[in-house]
Amino acid sequence: CALSNKTFKMRNILNINGDKITYQSKPELDLINYCNINNIIIENGPKVKYMFNDKERTYKIDFMIRDLNILIEIKDNHIWHKKQVESGRWKLKENSAKDYCIKNNMKYHLIFPENIEELKKIIIKI
Repeated sequence: CALSNKTFKMRNILNINGDKITYQSKPELDLINYCNINNIIIENGPKVKYMFNDKERTYKIDFMIRDLNILIEIKDNHIWHKKQVESGRWKLKENSAKDYCIKNNMKYHLIFPENIEELKKIIIKI
C-alpha cells in the first residue's frame, strides 16, 4: 500500500547530542523537535520482549527521556493499532513496557496526537 509505505516509513533525525533518532509520524517528529528546541535529550526507546501466539516478539518503544525516567509511545487510532487492541496483542506490548519501567524505575506514557501538548507540559515541568 503506497499510503502505508509513505506514511509509516522509518525516518531519522538527530537529537541535541547528534544521536540518530528514528520516527515514523508527524507527531513523533514534533515531539523530537520540541525536545531539541528545549534542550531535552530524547533517545530511541528500548526494545522489550513479549509473547504473542506462543511466539516471542519484540516491541520497540518509540522514545526514552532518560533524564526524566520516562518512556513514550505515540499512537494514533489507525486500523493497525485497532487490530492489535482487538487481538490482545497491544495489551501484551503495553504490559511488557510497564514491566520494563518497573524494573528500571521509569514511567510509561501512551500518547495519542490529541494529548501531545499535555505530554510537552509534563516534560517541561519535570
